[in-house]
Amino acid sequence: THPLTARLYADDHTVWAVDGEPVESTADITASEPEPAPTASGDAPGATVSRSGSPARTEGRTCTERSSHPGGKAS
Repeated sequence: THPLTARLYADDHTVWAVDGEPVESTADITASEPEPAPTASGDAPGATVSRSGSPARTEGRTCTERSSHPGGKAS
């Protein structure tokens, strides 16, 4: 089990805070054995399927890319 903390940062890289305390949350995560890959006939090679069974949507971004508000500024 490992603790994972998520903290909110603004576009200018400052920490969001309420009453002087950072807006954050911590959860304990535990590694488990991977689930077997689903097998379905007719799927295209390399297709990604979400847990709901529908194709995963990546919008052309990788998990390492930073996304920003479409207008370029936080509202």
